[in-house]
Amino acid sequence: MNEYIIFVKLLKNKRLVIGRMKLSGIKELNKIGLNGQSWKIIHLEFRKNIRSAEMRENKLKSLTRTRLLEEIRKSNPELLDLKHTIISRNFFEELIY
Repeated sequence: MNEYIIFVKLLKNKRLVIGRMKLSGIKELNKIGLNGQSWKIIHLEFRKNIRSAEMRENKLKSLTRTRLLEEIRKSNPELLDLKHTIISRNFFEELIY
């Protein structure tokens, strides 16, 4: 069974991008610029299957920008960059469902 990551990126121009990818794709993401300064990941969620990942991604995409930022600020009040937590995945083990 594949595991998936749902993420929200904050671009340099303050645009929010919501996406999903397989956990196995992290190595590719690391190669193309986890250390880049043009964007930061401000929200991460892990899901065990594609259906729950798609449902959560669609739920996040249906929210307005204000409501989405409110949801994100519940877990990341200072909108810190969470790129390093993708690699050290043990922190999110209990959030996988």
